[in-house]
Amino acid sequence: MAGIPLSYIVHRLHGLADHFWTRPESADCTVIVPLPIAPVPSSANGFGTRRGSARFAGAGDRNPRHADSTSMRRLTFRLHKDYLSTQSTLFRQFLSSATPLDLDTGCTTPPDGSFLPLLNPFGQPRLLSSNPDNPTLFLPLPDPSSFTILLHYLYHGDFEVVARSMSQKKVRWEGVVMNADFLGLDEVLKNELGVWWRRNISPLA
Repeated sequence: MAGIPLSYIVHRLHGLADHFWTRPESADCTVIVPLPIAPVPSSANGFGTRRGSARFAGAGDRNPRHADSTSMRRLTFRLHKDYLSTQSTLFRQFLSSATPLDLDTGCTTPPDGSFLPLLNPFGQPRLLSSNPDNPTLFLPLPDPSSFTILLHYLYHGDFEVVARSMSQKKVRWEGVVMNADFLGLDEVLKNELGVWWRRNISPLA
């Protein structure tokens, strides 16, 4: 896709979102998000779970699989690399170089060598041992509860879903902003979040 503007590629991906959002069987990567000890509120479209693991399956499947009580509390998402790496610098750094040499090394820095600050007791993002063609990324986040909403945005490009979830207090503005910064999402989303803050939070401050 050399020479094709990234904005055009993202626009085309958004146009295909309804197809891929509901088809986890076509996924080519897995993202595991560890959960804190306290229960994490469900995300606005129902994929959140308070314990165990939830299989990302789009709007057509809302029955999370639960891990046994001895396993780490986590959310597990089966996703598509194109939607992640075209819109997030963090995903691009990890998923674009998921070769056998990158996997299961215990590396705590992205492949480009930059250092990520320690976020929580789970440490930093890292690739786990997995098929290089279908890599698994362990992804501690500042706010796991808002990740599914951001995934919906990456697939569909629809900020209204994010705005509605914040207005209904299903996710926190601060959590969305922290995740967006950490994942290295585009300025368009950050500008939208700034506009929403000025309209809904700033007047009350």
